[in-house]
Amino acid sequence: MSDSPADLASMPVTHAPVPPAVAASVAGSNRRSNNGILVLLVLVVLVLGGGMVWQWWTGAQREAELRQEVAARLQSSDVRTDQIARALESLSETVRHLSNTTNLLNSRQQEARASQQALQQLYQDFSRTGDDWMLTEAERILALGSQQLQLTSNVRGALLAVDSADKTLAASSNPRFLAIRRALEEDRQRLKALPLVDVTGMAVRIDSLLASVDTLPLLADLAEIPGLHRTVVRAQASPAPVFPIAQGAPVKAYFDYWWQRSRQWIAGAWQAVWPEISALVTVRRADRPDVMSLSPSQTFFIRENLKLRLLNARLGLLAHDDATYRTDLQASRDLLKQYFDQRAPRVTAMGSSLDELQGVALSIRLPALNSLSEIQILKGKS
Repeated sequence: MSDSPADLASMPVTHAPVPPAVAASVAGSNRRSNNGILVLLVLVVLVLGGGMVWQWWTGAQREAELRQEVAARLQSSDVRTDQIARALESLSETVRHLSNTTNLLNSRQQEARASQQALQQLYQDFSRTGDDWMLTEAERILALGSQQLQLTSNVRGALLAVDSADKTLAASSNPRFLAIRRALEEDRQRLKALPLVDVTGMAVRIDSLLASVDTLPLLADLAEIPGLHRTVVRAQASPAPVFPIAQGAPVKAYFDYWWQRSRQWIAGAWQAVWPEISALVTVRRADRPDVMSLSPSQTFFIRENLKLRLLNARLGLLAHDDATYRTDLQASRDLLKQYFDQRAPRVTAMGSSLDELQGVALSIRLPALNSLSEIQILKGKS
């Protein structure tokens, strides 16, 4: 009876016993294989270590070579730097020498140019005629007059310049000067039509007002008010009259006599005492009571403020600044009216002077000297 596969699979497996010789040969082969692997590993480690040592040695050689190369290059760069520094120093010395030479040449060129201009001027001076000299002199005089007229509004100086230029040209009979003399006459008439402003005299007048500020009486200065102190006139005692009543007169006569004597004595005593009493009390009208109670330091600054206003007006006068001149004069007039005693003659005189100075007009439209233009045109044609 044959067995089925299922029965064969369910049957237990039995191993046959291995002979001792076979087992020993197998164990020996296993040991030989393990020794081979170990030797192979040692060879691999040695190869890797040798490669690493070789790589380190070659890297160290390359680093030493690089260091030597860098040191050589640094040494060569230092040499080149020294060479460049010496070259720059030589170049700067050359540039300095060239600059000195250029400055010397420029100075000599300027000297040569100045000498040339001087020679040219001498040539022109020698080549000029008498009329040219007169024309140049008239131009110089008119230029000065025009400067005085435009800068300082000196109309009188401009008139003198026009007259002097006309006298200079009148010495020549050159017909070319007729147009210039005609222009001089027109300038003379225009200048005479202008109002003459005595700037110097007005400045001196303002200076005198400045000097008198400290003497002006303030409203707070009671001692400076005129009429405050009265002269005390004491009644002189009249000699005692002779007793006019005879013996045996009636009692009424005695009474009338003593009544009259009592009235005379009371009147004399009142006349002697009243000036003393009236000098103790003064009644005044003050529109601003605060002005009457100013301290000495405040009155000092009021006077200094008035002086500053007058100084500013003087500067505006000299600069021909009409707005500043009038503004400061008006401010001075207001200070004078506000803080100073208007009954004092010096204050009244100063107020009148300020009004007169304020009435002078500084803004005058000044004409140009056409004669100067005519001379320049004539010289340009010639």
